[in-house]
Amino acid sequence: MLLDGETIATGDILHGDANGIVTVPWASLDTLPNAVRQVREGEERDLAYIQSAEFTLDGYRRLRSYGRG
Repeated sequence: MLLDGETIATGDILHGDANGIVTVPWASLDTLPNAVRQVREGEERDLAYIQSAEFTLDGYRRLRSYGRG
């Protein structure tokens, strides 16, 4: 089944909000806690830098490795 361009299978976890939907396949549920932790840690790091006195856009680009192949 397709929903908003995403293939959905029985047992998949769906999360939807104003930005769209995300599908988490049943087979990858055991890796979900670690993936969520990594996203949260990255967001905390980003926000700490953005709110710091050292913040620059170029510094943020380096922090996020933008522009690297």
